[in-house]
Amino acid sequence: MRASKLSNAQAQRNAIARQRERTHRLTERAQRALVTLLQRFDARVENSGKLLSALSYRGVLARGFALVRDEAGHPLHAADSVGPGARVEIEFADGRVGATADADRPPPAAKRAPSPKQAAQEAKSAPKRVGKPVDQGSLF
Repeated sequence: MRASKLSNAQAQRNAIARQRERTHRLTERAQRALVTLLQRFDARVENSGKLLSALSYRGVLARGFALVRDEAGHPLHAADSVGPGARVEIEFADGRVGATADADRPPPAAKRAPSPKQAAQEAKSAPKRVGKPVDQGSLF
């Protein structure tokens, strides 16, 4: 009986050692997986930051463009939306400047109907389709 107890205790010690080794290996795998996951999240955040800065209007301003706003702070998209003497704010990459629209600005040019001569020239320069397209048929 004593030999059986010793054998059983030794078997239990071996099982505990195997489980301890397995736990150690799983811990190492979990640590590697966590490091990889954190690296992926870090790269994702970095890429999102790059995308955000690429889509930002401030990047456009840095390339030499300006943003014009009315007195209420709304962006203006066309010169026709600015009346004579209107106060506007122009935003550049390095700051903002207030301005007043000129009162002697010429009115926007209205679209005129093309003269018959221009219409004939445009009709001549337009590509013409000759005939019906040829059907290639089935390849199968």
